[in-house]
Amino acid sequence: MKTQSTPARGRASLVMDGCPPGGSVSRFEIPPRHELERELLAISEREQRRIGQDLHDGICQELAAVHFALESAKKLAGPSSRLAAQLQVISRGVHRAIHHTRLISRGLAPYELEDGDLAGALRELAETTGTLHEISCALQTHGPIPAFDPETATHLFRITQEAIQNAIRHGGATAIEITLDFSGIEARLAVHDNGSGLPEASSAAPGRGMGWKIMQHRATVLGGVVEIGAGKNGRGTTIRCIFPA
Repeated sequence: MKTQSTPARGRASLVMDGCPPGGSVSRFEIPPRHELERELLAISEREQRRIGQDLHDGICQELAAVHFALESAKKLAGPSSRLAAQLQVISRGVHRAIHHTRLISRGLAPYELEDGDLAGALRELAETTGTLHEISCALQTHGPIPAFDPETATHLFRITQEAIQNAIRHGGATAIEITLDFSGIEARLAVHDNGSGLPEASSAAPGRGMGWKIMQHRATVLGGVVEIGAGKNGRGTTIRCIFPA
């Protein structure tokens, strides 16, 4: 049985052969573009949360068991043997791997976002970034920070994450400042860095990289915009999300 697609504003119809004009047809609604974007972001968020939980509950637990076994083997080898010294080195390496894996899992699934505690999640993100990349990263807040619904908090958190990763990967930043400002009519979330900035030809430049487009989509869902410009005192880059307070 053949089908013919009939375009319509805001919806699509399927007209079946043999169906009389004006007769009953099968219809389905096509949601607006921003609704599709919202759903795609929700799917992505669920996947990131799942990966974070798998890292924490799976790999971290496996590494912890290996670390425990190494500590037991070190005791059996005796404190003065060369084997014990080698086991100690391996045990410390596994311990560092556990620590880093936990930090990564927390970045993928911050529990603060479930309660809408954006400031708490950003503060931990700053600490984690500083630890993993051995750079300076801090959060500054201005004005009374409201409680957020989990979806809004998650979008703002992911925008910040992407801006930080751009600053480190493409700008070589050694210092990053996150600012959450609710002192004005509009709310502002900004990420300032002291890196080299984003060159025009870079794949990470505005409009070119997938990360930048996803940040724009997230801001659109919030009814806001994302801007990019020179950093403080003309150094580095500032990525700013302006959204309704």
